[in-house]
Amino acid sequence: MNRYNLKWVLPLILMIFTLCGCTMEMGDGLFALPNLPTRYVQLQDQLERILASGAEYTYAETGTDKQAVQMIDIDADGQDEVIAFFMTERSSFRTYLFEYGLEGYYEVGYIEGYGRRLREVSYPVVDESGKRAIALSWNYDNTVNYGLSVSGYDGVSLHSMLETQYTECLFTDVDSNGTDELFVTEADSVTGIYTASAYMLEDGQYTVWGQTKLDEDVRGIVNMQINTNAQSEVLWYIDSAALGGGYVTDVLSVKEELINLASSELDDTRRVSAIYCTDIDNDGVVEVPRDLNGKFEWYGYSTSGRVLESVTYHNLTDGWYIFWPESWGDAVQAQRTPADGVITTTFYVPSSGSAMGEVRNTLLNVYIFSGDDSDQHFQTYPNVRSILEVGNTIYGCMIVENDYPQYAVTTDRIIGAFNLMEASWIREEK
Repeated sequence: MNRYNLKWVLPLILMIFTLCGCTMEMGDGLFALPNLPTRYVQLQDQLERILASGAEYTYAETGTDKQAVQMIDIDADGQDEVIAFFMTERSSFRTYLFEYGLEGYYEVGYIEGYGRRLREVSYPVVDESGKRAIALSWNYDNTVNYGLSVSGYDGVSLHSMLETQYTECLFTDVDSNGTDELFVTEADSVTGIYTASAYMLEDGQYTVWGQTKLDEDVRGIVNMQINTNAQSEVLWYIDSAALGGGYVTDVLSVKEELINLASSELDDTRRVSAIYCTDIDNDGVVEVPRDLNGKFEWYGYSTSGRVLESVTYHNLTDGWYIFWPESWGDAVQAQRTPADGVITTTFYVPSSGSAMGEVRNTLLNVYIFSGDDSDQHFQTYPNVRSILEVGNTIYGCMIVENDYPQYAVTTDRIIGAFNLMEASWIREEK
């Protein structure tokens, strides 16, 4: 969910007063406010009154807005409101909103939640003037879905804008109108089938304007993002873990309705490895991977179809990849060989009746030198060109003389085509 940096204002005030000699209690008192200037005295009284009723401060488990007390200008009037999160003695959650008036901060009202834990807090923009809502997600036991409540503030009182469930959600402005739409996935508690829903703002409420089922084998969302393609179409990419293992991608067109562009070619998006949709070629457009046993084809999608954009070879064990030279096509294979202090990946042309290295069929070697002696190991390979160094790991390559000039590549071409894999991919593979 979106991050909003005004949350740091109140903690900064508290830090300043602590450095100036104000003291804070230990234990639960760490949540308490120190003695503050006049404008905050009323706020301190309000918070202490809530604590005296048996409530305790609480905070979100995840996200960027985790503090128990946050400051943000909800109603876009230039004055920060204060939002505080509590768990009551009845084990329910209350989120209080405090407005600033002539005599300091006063309580506007509170939002009640009934989950087991407060999972995440965010503040989507819900008006072109910059007004924001309070979006709270709740963690329930024994269910794959979370609860989501969105509440607005009109300068006088709080009001509900949406109550729903989700497995993953994203607030973002897809139509550039200055307000955030909402995109959620949800799992049916009986069938386990996943549904994607898009919400738009209408008359001060979040209303469903598009909904579609995801692949029937989806068993958990692992990555989702929204991106505009080269045809200026907004697409919603959803990578999921699939029934029976592996991964699958749904690509949804976000227009008057949600249309799954990958449904007719669903098998093409299935893959064994945890390689997700990404802008693989850095052109600003997200591509979808197709698994070819170590190689991946990357497709750009649109409502007109799909287009092959790039081909890569991914060394999933060692966490790197290169863009596959077009001239290699399907004629070249790769083999990984680990040894003491060095790992070699050899790209070669299979020869009938001959193994790798028995004839002049090796085109390229990519090396990884690792460990405390990586530099010494690297020095023993004088013909290897360094690609990059990360910590005590050196990546290098060497073009090998061969009998296949039609597949020739240059060292500079390989260095430019070499990349480290995204950390999330490596974590999934391990």
